[in-house]
Amino acid sequence: MRKLLICKSTDSLEPHGSVPPRIVHWRRDIQEQNGETVWLPCVAHGYPVPSVRWFRQDSSLMTSFANNHRITEQEGMLVIHRATLQDSGKYVCVVNNTKGQEQVHTVLTVRDNLRASITPSHTVVTVGTSLSLRCEVSGSPILYLKWKKNLKPLVLDNRIRQQSNNVLEIANVRLGDEGMYQCFIYNSEESAQGSSTVLIQGSSPCEEPHQNIGLFSPTPRPIMFLAKKVTLIVYQLS
Repeated sequence: MRKLLICKSTDSLEPHGSVPPRIVHWRRDIQEQNGETVWLPCVAHGYPVPSVRWFRQDSSLMTSFANNHRITEQEGMLVIHRATLQDSGKYVCVVNNTKGQEQVHTVLTVRDNLRASITPSHTVVTVGTSLSLRCEVSGSPILYLKWKKNLKPLVLDNRIRQQSNNVLEIANVRLGDEGMYQCFIYNSEESAQGSSTVLIQGSSPCEEPHQNIGLFSPTPRPIMFLAKKVTLIVYQLS
């Protein structure tokens, strides 16, 4: 007589009871190049299986991505197609089930290649006048900007100043200000530079103080000829 043995498992692949959601994988910071596809992961455990939603946070405003065909949610991941510089910012992943909720955030930085140039690229200025050089920049992110002269760091003072709008101002120009000026921009991945050649010319002879030139004769009958800032005195002979 055979006996039939019946085996019954008392364990379940599902947990006994509900478990609050817990986010186990995400990235705090992501950097990607302009125009690329960006993937923001958010993996959560819990029971019942938690739902995952993504939002963009601007100040206190949380914006969802409903009806946005370029930015989509796929199995807990936020996918940004053809990323632009404007996509840089803070993104929030929110997971919840019947037992609770948890959220984390990811900071996305979309980069663009750095470029720099100086306007004007070549200039001639006169001693005693002023000079302005503007560093035109593009790309992102730009962490800081630095000026150099003849490949050496430019020393700033009360006469040579760097304005907040990337403009270098030089007052009361001197002959020693002549040279090649460069502006460098940097971020953690790359740098770029622009350059400008500055030539300094001295004062024109016509800008010298008045001078008197005299030709003397026995008869003191002067005839005066006036030139530009030069007085010529000639005495006529009898």
